Parts: sequence; C-alpha cells; structure tokens
Amino acid sequence: MGASLMASGCTSIYIHKAKVAYAKGDCPNTIRNLRMLTSNPIALYSLGQLYKKGECVEKDPQEAESYIEKAFDGIPMVKFIKKRAIIPN
Repeated sequence: MGASLMASGCTSIYIHKAKVAYAKGDCPNTIRNLRMLTSNPIALYSLGQLYKKGECVEKDPQEAESYIEKAFDGIPMVKFIKKRAIIPN
C-alpha cells in the first residue's frame, strides 16, 4: 500500500472519529481527532468553526480566523470544504 493511500486512510479515520465524537457531544475526542490532522483543510476549517462558535473550546475569533485561513490557503475548492466540514458555518 502506498504512503499516500495510507495517509489518506488515516485522515479519513480521524475525520470520521471527530464527526462521531462531535455528534455525541464528546468535545475532548472531537478536538483530539481534529488536531491530529494539522494539514487537512477539513479539520482546520472545522477547528476554526469551533473557535468561532465557542463550541468545545473557548470562543476565540482570532484563533478561528487563523484556522480558517490555514484551511483555505492555496485551496481552490472552498465550497467543497465548507460542504464537507464537520462543523458547518
């Protein structure tokens, strides 16, 4: 199995775990799984939304903006990411 396929599979697992944890109201596991994916735009956008709304973390507009900017840095598919985000806008 190639490294990129393995990385993609790991990413999908953490996104899934974060989504399930968020649905259950399990904030520590939501945050833990999203933070495992520091270069994944969906995870970064989702973290930004959590900071923006003050869910699972203390509300912090600057931190929210930072995560959201990182999510969209060089990504042409902004609408795709927003649709797939765990924490919607």
